[in-house]
Amino acid sequence: MQGSPNPKRVSVQMLSADPRISVISIEGEIDMTTEHLVIGEIMDRLAVRPKTFVLDLTGVTFFGSAGLHVLLDGQAAAERLGTRLAVVVPEHGVVNRVLTLTGVDRLLDLRRDLGSALRGS
Repeated sequence: MQGSPNPKRVSVQMLSADPRISVISIEGEIDMTTEHLVIGEIMDRLAVRPKTFVLDLTGVTFFGSAGLHVLLDGQAAAERLGTRLAVVVPEHGVVNRVLTLTGVDRLLDLRRDLGSALRGS
């Protein structure tokens, strides 16, 4: 049974107010019912044209094909703006598993922790 989107299944929190570095943390599920909320937040943050944009997916508990679309769309938008997009994913988490199985891990700047994402190394 398909219901209406439940925004409580995902939360997006801005962690940096610095206009040069934008950091958001996503917790919960990224699926077809929540992807529009997540991509909307990403596009809102990219609209200020930060030099670096960090997407922390450490708290993501479900990540399907909609999550792949979110990341690939976010990466494409960041590239058009000249923004470096770094994605924080735990090595043994669900997001890393999906990215590795699909080969999308080779298309993104993946980082294991927020510190390395902010440093760019």
